[in-house]
Amino acid sequence: MTDAAFYYDNPTIHEIRQMRFNVQRKYDDLLEDNYRPPLLNRKDLLVWACEQHNAYLNKNGPQHHHLYDDCSNYAQLLNKYGPNYDVLKSKLGYVRGLFEDEQYT
Repeated sequence: MTDAAFYYDNPTIHEIRQMRFNVQRKYDDLLEDNYRPPLLNRKDLLVWACEQHNAYLNKNGPQHHHLYDDCSNYAQLLNKYGPNYDVLKSKLGYVRGLFEDEQYT
């Protein structure tokens, strides 16, 4: 989840390839066969990772019910697993355009 939350909103081809490699290297044994992570942006990847995580927990027994996340709430997932934008904003807020998007303020 953290890997997905720290992914890029608009990744380059190189970043997409790197994330595909990381997903295969780190999580291949946890995911179903023929999985295809959506790598075009962070939101899609984070929601997909959440759904995969919940499916894995569901498959491995009911003792994990308290660990489920609401995959439809992207802002909550990003807040829980992603970068702490409040800390970054205080350190980098002077960089023009960095925090103009509403999701980061």
